[in-house]
Amino acid sequence: MDFAKALRTARAARGLSQKQLAALADLDSSFISLLESGQRTPSTATLEAISKVLEVPMYIIMLLASEPKDLRGLPQKEARILGHQILNLLTQDPAKTD
Repeated sequence: MDFAKALRTARAARGLSQKQLAALADLDSSFISLLESGQRTPSTATLEAISKVLEVPMYIIMLLASEPKDLRGLPQKEARILGHQILNLLTQDPAKTD
């Protein structure tokens, strides 16, 4: 799983800087940097905190972090469609999805 890519993408889609995300999730900004560079792997608790701040379910971040080997049996075309749907979800205004 590529959590670095997933976290960068989700954070950027919400228009937050690493520093803003860190403050809102009660994490250190250097830790966010390490996560997004792939030098650290987030714990479940960290993923929960970040997903709460980003207003994105944790399973969406997990799907976004998925690599081809993680998606056993899912045809490439369906994986692309799923990726586009996730991106659309991330770029929606969370206040308007309720």
